[in-house]
Amino acid sequence: MSKLVPLIRSITQKGSASGTMYIGHVVQRSAARPDALKIQTSKMVLDRNLKKYFSGRKFYWAEDNSNDCLIGDIVLIRSLPKNLDKKRVTHKVDRVVYKLGCVVDPVTGRRCRGTEFEDEADKGTEKPLVIEEIK
Repeated sequence: MSKLVPLIRSITQKGSASGTMYIGHVVQRSAARPDALKIQTSKMVLDRNLKKYFSGRKFYWAEDNSNDCLIGDIVLIRSLPKNLDKKRVTHKVDRVVYKLGCVVDPVTGRRCRGTEFEDEADKGTEKPLVIEEIK
């Protein structure tokens, strides 16, 4: 089973009372605050003149108290309450959905690298990169 199905179920059971949630990937770590991360999210934006949706990007600063996020991880962020006195950091990392390099196909549940599946049984039988040495 996919990791996203239980994730979506847990989000819908919690409801929207706990804040707005976005999914995105970690782009940058703050130099001034090591627990602050810059998260890039994508959203489809409607162009009313062309009547067509285009992909738009938005960046959020989120705090990561556990410091287990790395650049490139796909994370789920939740908005913080408005009464906090934080100017830049407006969200917090709820959970890490996928670590960098550990992507799982949501349909089959198998790990994949790019467009090909990565089977655990075939790791020892991979073809070598160098077939023969040139003398």
